[in-house]
Amino acid sequence: METDMIIGVQGALDGLLSRYLSTTSNLATPDKDTPAITIAEDILSITAKWVLNMKRRWNRALPIYRLPTEILLFIFQLCVPSDEFWLPENHQVMKLDYSPSTSKYYGYLLTLCGVAFDWAQIICDAPNFWVYTSSQDHPRLTELVLERSRTSLLWVKYHAKSMMGAPDSTKRLDKYAAA
Repeated sequence: METDMIIGVQGALDGLLSRYLSTTSNLATPDKDTPAITIAEDILSITAKWVLNMKRRWNRALPIYRLPTEILLFIFQLCVPSDEFWLPENHQVMKLDYSPSTSKYYGYLLTLCGVAFDWAQIICDAPNFWVYTSSQDHPRLTELVLERSRTSLLWVKYHAKSMMGAPDSTKRLDKYAAA
């Protein structure tokens, strides 16, 4: 299957390259709308997609991808500090180097998502990672949390004065109640 894909991509690139060479032979100065430029952009696009696909295949051959998804999710949970988010500010525990805000929590998640495409898929499909939200969160983050949490229970931290500048943050609570 891998060989067929390589041959298919190679054939597509060869066809585009021959079209490119035939259209550039009678051009002295090509402009942006020239078919040769369009063909060159197509070649670059196909090449970039092919390289990305090959990198993903290479990554899937690494030993960590032999772990079951459940074990990967457990490892990810250990990497993302969630308990600190719910502790009161004056609680007597060792404070870590992050502030108790959902934006930091989701920052950790996005960092894990940036490691590998498959990791991002696993994290985005795991509703238990998308259960923390706050009245201070950006509305787009709130919508994302509501979408990805599916039927999981949400942990909502309410702040009387919203940092997002909303005059009445109780209106935002309606979104949680409707979900």
